[in-house]
Amino acid sequence: MALFVTPVSHHTYLLSKIAALSLLGWACASGMALALMGLDIAWVPFSIGIFMTCMIFSLAGILVVSFTTEFLSFLLRSIPIMLLLSVPLLNYFELTDSWILSLSPIQGPLDLIIYSFRSVDASPLLSALVRTVIWVPILYLGVYRIFVRRIVKS
Repeated sequence: MALFVTPVSHHTYLLSKIAALSLLGWACASGMALALMGLDIAWVPFSIGIFMTCMIFSLAGILVVSFTTEFLSFLLRSIPIMLLLSVPLLNYFELTDSWILSLSPIQGPLDLIIYSFRSVDASPLLSALVRTVIWVPILYLGVYRIFVRRIVKS
């Protein structure tokens, strides 16, 4: 049994972990995009899409780690969740054309990333941003509650 002690609030602790991982992911993705595409990218939707994608996957990782105590167990449990979150890529690669996949939390950030390489109207960008702004807080609150119940209070 581990003792969870921190001088900051649980929200600050969790958000700092998520922000650090997301910033690292954004830096890596930006470096790759810059190397491949140069400056010909709409950087604002790209950055928002990448950062929110990293946040969602970080939240998924925190969710899985809340139910595990060993690294191997974490790896084995994270595979199905990461695969489930990656299912909307099937529509992106045109392997399927299912509207149900557009309900995934990752679809809004994915659309923002896609639109950063094309010129589109403001309407699809706004729609993708709204879906992202709806999903991320819902996922955060769910993961926060599980984190506090399983890690902090256990």
